[in-house]
Amino acid sequence: MKKVKRSAKKKSVKVNKGILGAIGAATLGIIAGAAAVFLSKEENRDKVKNAVGTGVRKGKAEIAKAQKEVKKLGVKGKKAIKSARKKFE
Repeated sequence: MKKVKRSAKKKSVKVNKGILGAIGAATLGIIAGAAAVFLSKEENRDKVKNAVGTGVRKGKAEIAKAQKEVKKLGVKGKKAIKSARKKFE
């Protein structure tokens, strides 16, 4: 039996990946451009800052609640807090 060369298949896979990469890059460029246009207005920048600030504050509150619950667990809780902090840093 002859071995079938698979170079044609590999080439098509490489071409497909290249095309997908180009489409992805173009899409990201369009999105970045739209974001730049949106954020060019001061009003929109303020809205985004407020939304992000609110999310950060809520996240910190949730972390504080979780830390209180973990501290109730004792020594095991301290280890859990340390490992959780390492994950988020």
